[in-house]
Amino acid sequence: MNALIQAGTMTRILAIEDDAITAKEIVTELNSHGLEVDWVDNGRDGLARAV
Repeated sequence: MNALIQAGTMTRILAIEDDAITAKEIVTELNSHGLEVDWVDNGRDGLARAV
């Protein structure tokens, strides 16, 4: 993943996770690697956000 970030090809991620504690950990970890993370808690909202 670091190679993709350094190459400038991946900077934003949509995380779909229904458990808020797990989602917070995911978002925190990805943010620490310089990624922007949008989080939604269900697939329906994730699909709407992705398109």
